Amino acid sequence: MLIEKKDIHNIKREFNINGYIKRHEVDVVSVKLLTQEMKNKGENCIVFFKEQGQSGNDYGLKAEDFVLIIMTDFQKEIITKYGKDKICIDGTHGLNSYDFNLYSVLVVDEHKNGIPVAFCFSNKSSEDVFRILF
Repeated sequence: MLIEKKDIHNIKREFNINGYIKRHEVDVVSVKLLTQEMKNKGENCIVFFKEQGQSGNDYGLKAEDFVLIIMTDFQKEIITKYGKDKICIDGTHGLNSYDFNLYSVLVVDEHKNGIPVAFCFSNKSSEDVFRILF
């Protein structure tokens, strides 16, 4: 069975998905607004957020460092269920003009399928970032 365009339209309507939302013209402000919006809605998916220019943290990050870690409640359940045996990490570099990295944390289910359980966006690859992620 193939998915048709009307199926996608029905999903968008049912879940009240209106399409792309640009919160602000400046990306830095847009990300900050998104994280605040998620917290205000009671969505606990922002595990860690440190914006550039922010100093004073206990993780050894510098003021110019950016780290955003996202994990939904569903992903927390999945990592608890399947994360006992193995956890995988995949890094993707050069995604945008900011040269940020995307790290995807995955677990393997009983069917040998990889399931993403967390995402980390950062401007650096370092022990400091991975200590926060894990």
